[in-house]
Amino acid sequence: MNKLIASNLSMSYSSANHKVEVLNDVSLPIPQGSCIGIIGSSGSGKTTLLQILAGLETPTQGSIFYNDINLSENCLEKFNVMRNELFGYAYQFHYLLDDLTVYENCELVFRISNNKNYGDRTNRILDVLSDLGIADLRDSYPFMLSGGERQRAAIARAIVHRPNFVLMDEPTGNLDVKSGEEIMDLFKELCKEGVSILMVTHDPMLASKADRMLLLKDGLTAASDIRSAWGTDSGVEGE
Repeated sequence: MNKLIASNLSMSYSSANHKVEVLNDVSLPIPQGSCIGIIGSSGSGKTTLLQILAGLETPTQGSIFYNDINLSENCLEKFNVMRNELFGYAYQFHYLLDDLTVYENCELVFRISNNKNYGDRTNRILDVLSDLGIADLRDSYPFMLSGGERQRAAIARAIVHRPNFVLMDEPTGNLDVKSGEEIMDLFKELCKEGVSILMVTHDPMLASKADRMLLLKDGLTAASDIRSAWGTDSGVEGE
């Protein structure tokens, strides 16, 4: 079983004599096929944690392990090679390429990985767009879409190549309640297929639909079960 492990991650930024600590000793295992929701206030380090896990930022200290491979230790080149296979990433802001259609934005993931199985990738793109309710928008450009449609297109791009781990930053932020529930149903189906999903959100109701719901607070550990923070019994990891 594949597993991604964040081990003792800390992240701080220094400017002149001022130091800002964003993450402090965060440890979190993400097993294959799991769906984990992390909540926390703005500035608690949620997005920073996702970017570190995806290799987009380097932590001040700590390591990222993929199974037995330490991706943070002398493995930056290997991390770059493996990133497209390992990760799908949906940003809080969609970051779709404006000069590409919805279909082409999704297809770009396959081009980056040099996947030349055109028939297979076409079918996968169309299937995912259909699952997300935007198949009819395949030839539309981002400026032609509503905020919710752009969010769905960004999610499609993140999951279309069936990566091992999908990292989501406020995945339903621009969606209504019904659409958000449909997205969560899709996430659960992906987990059944062995895809692991880690999503950060301000919405505890959304996070509660995940297999595990965790709290990131004051830059400390992401591995404290949110039910503990609400005063009910639960275990605490990493503290």
